[in-house]
Amino acid sequence: MRAVAGNLAEIGIVGDEVNPAKELQTFPFAEDRLVLIAPRDHVVSRQRAIAFRDALAYDHVGLPAGNALQDQMEDHAARAGRRLKLRIRLPGFDAVCQVVGSGIGVAVLPATAARRYQRSAAIRIIPLVDTWAPRRLTICIRSFAALPADGQRLVEHLRARAQA
Repeated sequence: MRAVAGNLAEIGIVGDEVNPAKELQTFPFAEDRLVLIAPRDHVVSRQRAIAFRDALAYDHVGLPAGNALQDQMEDHAARAGRRLKLRIRLPGFDAVCQVVGSGIGVAVLPATAARRYQRSAAIRIIPLVDTWAPRRLTICIRSFAALPADGQRLVEHLRARAQA
């Protein structure tokens, strides 16, 4: 959202935990849920669901500092009066899933991403029970009319998929 508002990006997708700047146009995109992923043989993998506060007892694999999801998890940990026990930060969901599957720790990811990598990484997906775990994702742009034609087609495509 900051990149779009600051003219560093033309199109952004933000979770509902972010309040888009008033000067941006927004469109509903998708719904997703945040989940905890853990190695299949981890003690937490026996649980059917977990509160994020309880997941803070374990070592975490995180995304880079400044990543919106990572910032959100660190904020939720602080609200719980704790800090994430970060063992490592990795650049993307694939790397996070592979490292979690190798037994380094647990991580919080969108369910769609976790399911995508579940077969290639030895991970178990555990739903988070927190009220903020379900998320609505929103497309944000400065101006649809000002987007290049390719950008307009991309936004139209994303909006059409959201309505399907």
